[in-house]
Formats: sequence, C-alpha cells, structure tokens
Amino acid sequence: MTTRTEKFQRLWAETRPDKPLADLDLYIELDESPAVLILRQLEASVAAMRGRHGRHSSGRAPVDKHLMLGCRGGGKSTELRRLKRELDQQGAFIIETVDLDATGVTASQVSAADVVYMCALALLRRLPPRSAEALFERLKRGYAGRHAGQLGALSDTLAGLRGFGALAGAVAGAGSGLSAVGAAAGGVLVDGLRGGIALWTERKSAVLESSPEGQDLLKACAGIVTAVRDADETRRPVCLLVDGLERMNGEANDRFRIVFEHTGLIAEAPWTAVIAAPPSTLTATGGTAAMGYGTTIVWGFPDQPALLTEMIHARRRAAGLPESSMSDEAIAAMVEACGGLPRHLMEIFKLGLWSVIGAGDGVLDEQHARRAIRAFGQELARGLDEDDFATLKRVRRTGRLPQRSQSASLFASGRILAEPPSDLLIRYRVHPILEPTIVAMLDAEKA
Repeated sequence: MTTRTEKFQRLWAETRPDKPLADLDLYIELDESPAVLILRQLEASVAAMRGRHGRHSSGRAPVDKHLMLGCRGGGKSTELRRLKRELDQQGAFIIETVDLDATGVTASQVSAADVVYMCALALLRRLPPRSAEALFERLKRGYAGRHAGQLGALSDTLAGLRGFGALAGAVAGAGSGLSAVGAAAGGVLVDGLRGGIALWTERKSAVLESSPEGQDLLKACAGIVTAVRDADETRRPVCLLVDGLERMNGEANDRFRIVFEHTGLIAEAPWTAVIAAPPSTLTATGGTAAMGYGTTIVWGFPDQPALLTEMIHARRRAAGLPESSMSDEAIAAMVEACGGLPRHLMEIFKLGLWSVIGAGDGVLDEQHARRAIRAFGQELARGLDEDDFATLKRVRRTGRLPQRSQSASLFASGRILAEPPSDLLIRYRVHPILEPTIVAMLDAEKA
C-alpha cells in the first residue's frame, strides 16, 4: 500500500513547472480560454471555405496565422496542446506539430525561414517515403540553396524533428495519418531525449517572402501541402502548431520582430498556423496585424484564485492524496504569491512539496508554503541589478511599461506582469513576491 509520503514524493516528481501540461485531464479552463478563442476563428475559416467550395474542396484552403502572446509561464504551451486536442476531436484539419525546444533548436537564433522549413518537414511525415524524398530535395534547395547538401538525409532529419509527443487526455490516434516515414521519425517525445536537426545558420539577413529565395521556399512548401491534401480523403486544410520559441529573455523583442515583422515568410506560408510566440513585451507586437497575423494574449490567471486553487487540488486528487494533506491556508498563500502565472504556482508548489518531504510531515501547511514562497522569491530576486530595480520601481509607480532594455527581460521572466485592460490600456504591475521590496525602496526614497 502506497504511503502518504510516497504519494507526496510521486507528486513532487510529476510536478514539472518547466514543461507544458502533459495530462490534459488536469487542464483548468478559463471562461474565455485562448485555445477556445482561436478555435472559433479556425472554425469560421473552415466554414467559409466549405461554403465556397464544398466539403471535398479543391479550392484554396484557409492559411490563417495566429500568434499566442505573453510572458513565460502564463500557459501558452498548455493552451496550444489544448487546441490540438480540440482540433483532433473536430477533425476539420490535418494537424502537425513542431516543438523547437524539444528538437534542440536555440530559440534566440531561429529565423522565419527556419520555422517555415521545420513546418514543411513535419508535413513530410505524412507522405510515402518516395514522394517525401523527392519533395524534401526541393525543400532543401528552397531553404538553403547551394548549401542544401549540408542538411542530411530525410530519415535522419525527421528523426531529429520533435512534435508535442503523446498527450494524456487526448484522443488516441485521432487523425494521425502517419506514413512509414512518419513512423520512423518516432513521433513521441521521450522525456529527457533531445533530437536535433541540421539548420542552415549562415544566413545573415531575413529571407523576404518576395525575394527569389523566399519564393523558392514557399513554392516547395506549396508542393508539400498539395501532396499532403491530395493524400487526404476529403482534402482537409493543413494546420501547423508551433511551440518552443519562449526560451529567451531580453532578446525576445528583437527576435519577435526578426521572425514575424521583418519578413512575411511565415505569414505567406501555404498553411494555417498557430504559434506560441517569444515572450516579448506586448508593446513590441504592434506590427503583427499589418503582416497578417491574428493575436491572442495568454494572460495566465489574473484575479482567478479559485481556478488556481483547483489547479493544485486537481494534482492532489490525481496523486491520491486526501484533502486534509494540504491546508487551505497553504494553498491560499501559494496562489496569492504566484502572480496568476501557472508556472510560478507550480514552482512554489513543488518547493512546498519538497519542504514537506524533507521534514517528513504528512501535511503541506502554511509554514511549508511560506518557506517555499521565500525560496522562490529569492530565485526571482537573484540577478536583479540597479537598473532592474529602477525599472520595477517605475512600473510600481505608474502601472506602465518603461521603454528600457530591462523591461523586456523582466516581462519575459514574469517579474513584471501584464493585466487584461479594463478600458483601452494594459496595466503592468510588479510580481507580488517582489512588490514589498519595491514598495520599501520607494518609501525609503520618500523619507
């Protein structure tokens, strides 16, 4: 029989704040979740296509592009996986996924051409080997030109390309359609295993969609999409879900502009795509509409303590722990301290579980929670310099985001939080764990 200590240990091991939610049965939904908002838009696009061409469509499929915006830890990756589950159940799209982080790609160096190339590779999983090989050769030439020979063989490339892996709570095998090539690629991400694919990294500037290089790449992608749709019984449109662009800090603003605004290559790609964008400040994303992107902000759970409380209880129940194993005061303290960010809540929660295990206790009480909050607060404060503190003080005074280089990294890491606007303007605030320190600094300056 499993003891309570063993259940705490298992829960601690299974709490992975740095990973997207793998078990969607633990998903906690907002009233207007980002996944549902985007799903409605995709449904409208498919309905419009069928209205023009009928269900067995040879006409132009929707190629909408949507970006999920927000800081790290707000839930973009989890929302993307929730969207995949809904799309799998609906069956209106041919779905493929790309996870750049799991593939081993350095997000802070990725280009728009890299993203388009990896999306096209993901679609090649669905084709018979001979067809896929021929299309791959054209894709390599469109992507890397005379350097195409450096990119390796298709089988090796697909073996290194990672998607979202298997999702608990998802529809098993729904619309998988994997060919022999796809099966060889091993579509499930094994925890701790990083693949890696060869990218052409010598390109010095963005590939414009109207340039000869851009046109070659887009034409190669169009050929792949046509082959994939022709192989589908009802020629469903294609949708790519892309994750893994968030592992960056202060460089997020520049990388966002390089990938999504300096070129329209991704916007013009011949498929629908939903992309979890780099954690750039929301002030840096104003040019996306002009490039043809729809945007949805993932705020986390601001002012939603009941949902955050349920987030912890859902994990407690899944671990087989009774309600008495965690005090209401402890959970309330952790929820209040997390700033509405699910990842921060899970980081505090995991520290609290470790405190319980280390002490040999049977209850996660408020003392353990406060110890965890203090430890996480020390981690948040670590590395902050005078310029960072000056930026945080200004945010505390004004509720606005200063045009300073520090703002980007402080927002990306969740030290500065954005709240949904009650009128026209987004309001920014200091993370609640850091706020007492910042308030004390401001009070000292007044004295």
